[in-house]
Amino acid sequence: MRDVAHSVSAGQLLKNTTVLLLAVTVIGANAFLLSPILKTVGDSIHSNAPMTAWAVSAYGGATALSGLFLTAVLQPRGYRFTLFVGGALLAAGVAVTGLAGSLGFLVAGQALAGLGAGVMLPAAYGATSVIAPEGRESRVMGWVIAGWSISLVLAVPTSAMIAHYVSWRYAYLVITLLALISVAGVATLPADPSNDSPRRSGITQALRVAWAPSTLLVSFLYMCAFYGVYTFLGDYTQRVLNQSTIGAGFVVLGYGLGFGLASVVGGVIDRYSPRTLAGPLLLILCAVYLVGVAASGCLATLVLWAIVWGVFNQLGLNCLVTVLTHLSSEHALRLLGLYSVAAYGGAMIAALVFGSLYQWAGFGAILVLASALCMTAALIAVKLRGRQHAERGCGV
Repeated sequence: MRDVAHSVSAGQLLKNTTVLLLAVTVIGANAFLLSPILKTVGDSIHSNAPMTAWAVSAYGGATALSGLFLTAVLQPRGYRFTLFVGGALLAAGVAVTGLAGSLGFLVAGQALAGLGAGVMLPAAYGATSVIAPEGRESRVMGWVIAGWSISLVLAVPTSAMIAHYVSWRYAYLVITLLALISVAGVATLPADPSNDSPRRSGITQALRVAWAPSTLLVSFLYMCAFYGVYTFLGDYTQRVLNQSTIGAGFVVLGYGLGFGLASVVGGVIDRYSPRTLAGPLLLILCAVYLVGVAASGCLATLVLWAIVWGVFNQLGLNCLVTVLTHLSSEHALRLLGLYSVAAYGGAMIAALVFGSLYQWAGFGAILVLASALCMTAALIAVKLRGRQHAERGCGV
């Protein structure tokens, strides 16, 4: 498949990258929308913030299970088919969410959306590593990952405004339409070469790949920290800082701008190696979360802090995903499915654990917990890097 990446023109590469970027944008638009409108949705269905956040847990849990099991079923059919099925499930789940009249239906809709995202996201990341020219993998991955930024800068704030001025249900209708457009775009991607279709690999086989378990553990801790803070960011902005839904949208916009700015320097990761940068970036994120305790006192400083948070979160995500795609070409899609398990299993646990801590001790406490998780992840990454150097020195 790498030969395909070498043979495509710049125009084809741009088109393929745009399709994958749109797929990630749609996933991000759904994943990130609930936080800034958590209070609005909860009031509409007569639920409080921690209970409404169960929908986030359902999304994370379903995404994790889908990455673990459904990816294996679709894997032999190739990334294009997997993206198509995932997009259809995501569109259906978002539609159910927008029509939900109770907490149960809200949770069910997000669970269905999670099933789609769980196979769609690893397929998009896997396809990125396939279409990217050799030596430019992190740069292309950075642009595809920028779909998260677009969802935060455009889709989520726009949807928050729709929720504020019209209804939160119409916001989910807009995302449903975007999901359907994404599904149509997938059909324009190049077909998987018949002689290079990915073979089904087992979970045990994938976990035997060197450095895979440690990298997945780091991803789990990283995503626990992110989702634990992000989920309650909007509720904190509205309830404690007395801002509207639009005010909460500005904080999300700040994060998205920072996330997008980091895409410009994606080539730095190719130059210095994602394995080398992962540990230092996680240490920086540890400090960023601690700074957030002081910066969360007013809207202006919270927005500025969110911009910095977005920059380093994008670089950290880029490193982790790029490392996983290069661990094994044979087990790449399965490893990315396991990444969904780690990442969104982290989202599910974070929404529950951080929700209880948020209700009991406030927003500052969950920032401290996020910092501790990033510190743990950084220590694992640094230790892993040191072990790799030692093995190379011994001729292993």
